[in-house]
Amino acid sequence: MTDFAVMVHLRVLPGSKAEADGFCGGYVWILGRYPSELDFREQVARHLDELGYVAVELADILVVVNASELNDELAPLYDHLDLYPLQYRNFHMYRNDDA
Repeated sequence: MTDFAVMVHLRVLPGSKAEADGFCGGYVWILGRYPSELDFREQVARHLDELGYVAVELADILVVVNASELNDELAPLYDHLDLYPLQYRNFHMYRNDDA
């Protein structure tokens, strides 16, 4: 298994709770432990879809060898990959689309 980390830019799906709350997009760091980068990408997309989001951009996907490579906010997530292979922290959502 390989450990991955990625910053995801996401959009809310039409009809989702996030859209009803007035959000249109956001960002989130996600860590995962999967056999391949393709598996990781597929699981990120599936989980975000279940939550009412779609990934529009996965910034450079990093291969993580140990928690010391991560900042203080992300390092604790690394330890939880043994419990569940996909971990994410705070979603940083925005209401106004400046694009």
